[in-house]
Amino acid sequence: MAIVLVGCKSPSEEGAQAIQTAQDTPQTTINKEQFRSNGMELATINAITATERIRTTGTIDVPPENRVEVSPLMGGYVTHTPLLVGDRVKKGQLLMSLENPEFVTLQQQYLEVKQQLEYLEEEYERNQKLLEEQITSRKNFLKAQSEYLTAKARFHGLQKQLQLLNLDPEAITGENIVPVFHIYAPISGSITGIDVNRGSFVPRSHPAMVIINSDHLHLELNIFEKDILKVKKGQPIHFRIPEASREVFPAEVHLISDALSSDRTVRVHGHIDDALKEQLKVGMYVEAEITTDATDPGTLMRYTVPTSAVIEKGQKHFIMILEKEDEAHYVFRMLEVTPGNEIAEQTVILKPRLDTTVRVLARGAFDLIR
Repeated sequence: MAIVLVGCKSPSEEGAQAIQTAQDTPQTTINKEQFRSNGMELATINAITATERIRTTGTIDVPPENRVEVSPLMGGYVTHTPLLVGDRVKKGQLLMSLENPEFVTLQQQYLEVKQQLEYLEEEYERNQKLLEEQITSRKNFLKAQSEYLTAKARFHGLQKQLQLLNLDPEAITGENIVPVFHIYAPISGSITGIDVNRGSFVPRSHPAMVIINSDHLHLELNIFEKDILKVKKGQPIHFRIPEASREVFPAEVHLISDALSSDRTVRVHGHIDDALKEQLKVGMYVEAEITTDATDPGTLMRYTVPTSAVIEKGQKHFIMILEKEDEAHYVFRMLEVTPGNEIAEQTVILKPRLDTTVRVLARGAFDLIR
C-alpha cells in the first residue's frame, strides 16, 4: 500500500509540476525605458491563407523543333558565308556555299546513268516483245530486265542525293555542271553559333551553324522526387532571373515528364506568355516557385512573424514571446521555432502552432538571444 501511495499523484500535483516547468523557462526582463532607447519594437502574430509553394530552378529553353544544328550532307570547302552570330534569318535563306570535287562527280554519274537508262529501257521493252513472240529466250529477257531496273534504281538514288544538296536534277546538263552546292536555313530564327570560316573544310555532318527560333519560349524545371506528386498541369508558376533583375514573371505548368532522371528529379515544362519573349533569352538560369493545390483546406492557414524576429543560434531558430507587461517592464520568454518560407518580409512559423493574440519582439531580439 505504501508503494502504491508513493507511485500515484493527484491531478493537482501534476498541474503544479507543469506550472513549475513553465516557470523554469528562461525569461528576460526589459525596462521600458531601455526598450524605447534601444529602438526595440513589438509585433503581433499574423494568420494568413497561403498555398504551398515548391521552390525549384531551371532554364529558359525552346522546343526541339525550334532549335536546329545545320550540318552539310557532303563535306566541302566554304566559299561563301555572309552571316554573323546574332543575325536573323528566314526559312530558305542562304547560309553558306561549299565546294567539293565529289559534287562534280555526283552530277557526272547522274548524267551517265540517265543516258544509259534510256538505252536499257528500250532494250528491256524490245526483249519483252521478243519473249511474247517466242523469238528470244527468257534468260535474255531477264538479263535486260535486271540491267534496266538496276540502272533505274541508281538513277533515282542519284536524283535524290542531288535534291538533298539543293540542286534541281532536271536542270543538270553536260554543259552546266557546277562545283558548288548551297545550304539554306531550314527554319526562321536567329544565328546563335557559327563554327565555319571562309576557306575552311567542313566535314560531313559537322554542326556548322545553330539557329534558334525564340517565338515560343518555355521553362525547363527540375522537380525533386519528393515533390513531384504535388505538381499538376495548369498550376501557376512564378519565376525570376536572379542574375538580371528581381522582376517576377508568370508561367504555368504545361507538361510533366513520366520518368526520373539519374539525379532523381523530374523535368517539368512550363508555358511562358509569348508577350515576354522580347525580355527573355534562351539559356537564362531561373529560380521558380510552383504554387500547388492543398488537399486539406486546414493546411492553408499559416502563422507568420516579422523576419527580423527570428534569430538563428547554432542550428536552431528562436523568437522572443511577450509573457507579461507592467507599467515599467516587459517580460519575454525565448521560444524555439521551425521557420518556413519568407513571404513579404514575414516568415512562416511551421512549429509550434502560435496564437494571434501573442506578441513577439520584432526588433532587438538578436541582442537578447545571442
